[in-house]
Amino acid sequence: MGLSRMATRLVAPAEGIPAAAALLASGDVVALPTETVYGLGAAALDPAACAKIFEAKERPLSDPLIVHLPGIDWLERLAEASAAARELASRFWPGPLTLVLPRRYPVGRLALPGSRRYQPGGVALASRIGESPEFIGLRDYRPGDPLRRIDWKSWAKEGKPIVREYRDEQFVRHALVLDTFAAPGREEHFEEAVSVAASFAATVLTQESLLDLLFVVDKAYCVTAGRGVGSAARMLEVLAGVERCAAQSFSVLSVSVLRRAATLTGCLLVLTDYDASRREMLESLQALGIPVRAFVICDSTTQAESSWGPSVRRIEIGRAAEGLALP
Repeated sequence: MGLSRMATRLVAPAEGIPAAAALLASGDVVALPTETVYGLGAAALDPAACAKIFEAKERPLSDPLIVHLPGIDWLERLAEASAAARELASRFWPGPLTLVLPRRYPVGRLALPGSRRYQPGGVALASRIGESPEFIGLRDYRPGDPLRRIDWKSWAKEGKPIVREYRDEQFVRHALVLDTFAAPGREEHFEEAVSVAASFAATVLTQESLLDLLFVVDKAYCVTAGRGVGSAARMLEVLAGVERCAAQSFSVLSVSVLRRAATLTGCLLVLTDYDASRREMLESLQALGIPVRAFVICDSTTQAESSWGPSVRRIEIGRAAEGLALP
């Protein structure tokens, strides 16, 4: 349906802004003046409303729309903005500054079953000890030791700070696995995978769990955040700069994930395809008793197969928000 066949209504200048706001809120399209020409506008967070612009202008879906925000506080509704990005935006917007940020989709609370796992040797700088730590003994305080481990009775007796030392700690620890092995010509799949991974990172990452971001570029990488280890901002900065891998095989990622399996509570896989090697990694994790949720980035021509199983969900490019909103 082109613009000439779309029902239109002229609004008197006196009621223009209130009437336009009401139309936008109801999911309709509004024509509005810009600094050069008239343009079509719709509520940016309403996929159905945005689709009407493409339909009216007969615009290809590969030609994205510009989103106008009323303020910097709206930025995080659409993208994962680090502290540095927010500072730059507050200083230079509005102005000639472009920020490249991972897109963010709303993700409901993910209920990954599984129990706490031992983290051999503990986790340095973790904000709290986990359940059932194995106590080794007492020792003198060292700079950097957390205050929670100070043994106050021993300090009073010895006249110097004494801390309790533990061998192992138990934590909820999830892996967020990003598939960087998108084949040539599937760059859009990779970019969508990064956005989905960033959305999951912001949802899963809490002070009560650890999150390992696993991916491969020139080698296998693991970036950990949560419970005082690393930061969400740092993980999002890493995701903003991650590149597609062309020099390694997918087995490098599988080995990196599986060798950490003993410490993992659950695993989220963000995949750019679902071939035999990716299926093998998922099934290997499940065979080890690790709950797995996989999200496969697909185009409109790729349909989910019954053989994928209930742990695998299809996420269509351009409709990721809808796919991630499903229970």
